[in-house]
Amino acid sequence: MSGIETGFRTSFESAVASQLTNYLALEPTVGSKAHELLASFHQQAAQIAHVCMVGYVDLSRKAGERGRLALDWYDDFTALLLDIAANAGIEPILRKDRSTRARSGWLFDAARTLETFLYPHMRSPSDEACGKRLERSRRRLTAPARQKPSVR
Repeated sequence: MSGIETGFRTSFESAVASQLTNYLALEPTVGSKAHELLASFHQQAAQIAHVCMVGYVDLSRKAGERGRLALDWYDDFTALLLDIAANAGIEPILRKDRSTRARSGWLFDAARTLETFLYPHMRSPSDEACGKRLERSRRRLTAPARQKPSVR
């Protein structure tokens, strides 16, 4: 694309820009404005690339909180399950057997069943992970509102 600019250019850059201009000129809506369109596109792409680099530098300077990000989207999933249970008159039970450490209960069974409709990378990797996600989401959903919200 830099072959569209004036100045020293390689023959390859000039040939590519020339061919693109010729092909654009064949487009009925472009016609004789092909050179201006290509130059405008090149300028806009350069501006966007520059802003992306500035954003990258800015974001890399900011130190985020340490640790893994919370699965906040799972709160919406848990809230949906709790709404379904309330509308159906079902107690949304979530249990963990102390001896076998196995998860059970309506909330757990519903989550494991409905997770199959989520994208694979969104599904809980294990029963224990699903149970933990449900516990944490339920805790966040029932927690009183904080005066100072979390940075995450």
